[in-house]
Amino acid sequence: MQFRSALILFSFVTSTYAYNILFYNAARIGQSHVFYVGRLADWLSEAGHNVTFYQQDVAKSSNKVGVKLARAYVRPQINFTIEDFDQDEFWTANRDANLKFLQFFGNSQNKACVSQLNDDQLIAQIKSEKYDFAVVEYFDCCAYAIIEKAGIKKYGTASALMLNKLISDSLGLPLGLGVIPNWNDDLSPQPTFSQRLHALIGHYTGTFIYSKYIFGPLIKTIKQLHNPNFDIKHHISQSSYIFVNSDEHLALQQPITSKILYVGGTDAKQKPIKALNHDIQKIVDSAEEGVVLVSFGTVAKASEMPKQLSDALVDTFKTYPKINFIWKYEVEDTVGANVTNLFKRPWVPQHDLLGNKKILAFITHGGLNSISETAEMGVPTVCIPVFGDQPLNCQAAQAHGISIMMDKATLTAETLKKTLDTVMHDQSMRKKVKQMADLINHKPIPSKERFVKHVEHAIRFNVNEALDMAARSQGFVRGYNLDFIAAQLAVLATVLIVFYYSTKLTIRMLMKIVYKLYDMSTSRVGLQKKID
Repeated sequence: MQFRSALILFSFVTSTYAYNILFYNAARIGQSHVFYVGRLADWLSEAGHNVTFYQQDVAKSSNKVGVKLARAYVRPQINFTIEDFDQDEFWTANRDANLKFLQFFGNSQNKACVSQLNDDQLIAQIKSEKYDFAVVEYFDCCAYAIIEKAGIKKYGTASALMLNKLISDSLGLPLGLGVIPNWNDDLSPQPTFSQRLHALIGHYTGTFIYSKYIFGPLIKTIKQLHNPNFDIKHHISQSSYIFVNSDEHLALQQPITSKILYVGGTDAKQKPIKALNHDIQKIVDSAEEGVVLVSFGTVAKASEMPKQLSDALVDTFKTYPKINFIWKYEVEDTVGANVTNLFKRPWVPQHDLLGNKKILAFITHGGLNSISETAEMGVPTVCIPVFGDQPLNCQAAQAHGISIMMDKATLTAETLKKTLDTVMHDQSMRKKVKQMADLINHKPIPSKERFVKHVEHAIRFNVNEALDMAARSQGFVRGYNLDFIAAQLAVLATVLIVFYYSTKLTIRMLMKIVYKLYDMSTSRVGLQKKID
């Protein structure tokens, strides 16, 4: 009865002038993802549409609905329970941390999906709302199944991450393996042979891991409970648009289609810079040369990082006595306790500090929101990725010359100091940082306007059919003209073989003629000698 009452609250009256739009999150994991999709939902609400953001409760660490204007509905955990991911794992090697998180993520999605697909009342309620359009995240296979089961024909796909190779592959785009970095790739501006080989192996290894730990079990569940022919790539390809959480200037440049829309960024320059509280202002004022902000986000706790890494950070801070370091740090402990220019705080006003004139640099984990905000605010960064998509975000910033990426496993006080010196004092880098901020803040079409107008356009017209790429269905062989190349090589090989044997036969015949003439000549000479 309690759930039935909640479903009644889930419904609302459709306005005559507004579209009815559903944002569906079948497994609420990752607070930053919720915030991104929630912002999109609020944009449509602000434009006058009726918007519902449905969320399946999964992780305690992701407990905020992320919307201010749109209606939020959070479905409780029904017939399943999930323990939160152990955050200590984030500080292990990137691949190990990613693998363990993917296992947790896939298991959580699968349990939540079974509960929802078996809930006929939920599906009936969604059907009754008569939604014109839905928005789901690309890796949320269950959300695609739910909206399909509920009869919602038109939808868009959101990516809270930078453009992913799964999306590119689904749309029929070249993947650029060894050229365009993936999550764990480490590519130089001109990738070496070994880097490209590593990227190629990493791609297929990653595809296998995704299939085994996330999509494999989940798709098996969907095929059993909903559609035996379910294909995640097909559902991504049938999206009207793909809404990517990145600014087009900051993104890694790669082939895209008209379906892909960059609607990311934080609109940092549009937000007012508030006065710092007394504590933070005092720290800023006492800094002779300036301030460096240090934050590793909200997921991986700085207090849990390995001693080797925290020692390297603290030892580096000591070498800059005229610079104050403000470190977002969750607990009170002895780390850096005797360092007079280090100030650890459980919370820092990041936006207001980045907008302060005394800010020199930002040491960050490379979360996409942090990278976007610093790019918009014109602050150079030292990027130390911890897990997930953070290495890719750092590489994107580094590719544009506004950040320097460092490996948390090999970082030392000496290498960090050298990097920080460059970030704070290299004028060419600071010039690029300013140029990037200007590009983003003065682009002709703001992300909000771009998103709202394209959603409205997709509801009115059959955008998917018009923008669908024929190359998507060509397959690997035809898509890359491998059959044509093979035919050309076969013809070339045939010509070479014919030429070889023809030449060989011709030479043999000529040699026979030469030998015959020679024999005739010697016979004639011998006969002449006998006559003489």
